[in-house]
Amino acid sequence: MVALLVLAAVAQRANAQADAPTADQVKAAYLQKFTGYVDWPPKAFADPAAPLVIGVVGADSVFAELSRLVLGRTAQGRTIAVRRLPAAAPVPDVHVVFIGREIGAEATAALLAAYRGRPVLTVTDQPRGLALGAMLNFVELERRVRFEAAPALADIGGLRLSSRLLAVAERIWGGLP
Repeated sequence: MVALLVLAAVAQRANAQADAPTADQVKAAYLQKFTGYVDWPPKAFADPAAPLVIGVVGADSVFAELSRLVLGRTAQGRTIAVRRLPAAAPVPDVHVVFIGREIGAEATAALLAAYRGRPVLTVTDQPRGLALGAMLNFVELERRVRFEAAPALADIGGLRLSSRLLAVAERIWGGLP
């Protein structure tokens, strides 16, 4: 009887862990939520009906999850679209760019530099992502996905990060790369 109870407890714990979202699912959810806490200048959109476009460089599982997650959703009165982006050069008509860890620090820094000064929220998944030039960067602490923010970099691009977004950031970085 005791062995059966222990086995049931182990199985229940395994099911609970299996039901927990993956880090990439959490990152996709954050990316979708970030769109509600950033103010873009009107010039960032081609017209009032233009969608808010989230571009993903690398990060196949984040792209797949985000594509599923945004179906039928809106942010700031705009539909949300998700696009796969190349790592080689910046793309016009995109409002959020997520650069996955597998792209590498050097290529990430070059891409971030190309987007710098544009009204594009740049988000990375790199060690020292803010120092590379990202506005937001995912970090994992105690097996939880968190993010850090560099509002000064957002200001350069004409974006304003909400104080509510900054209040939940793990760290706020005031420097510029």
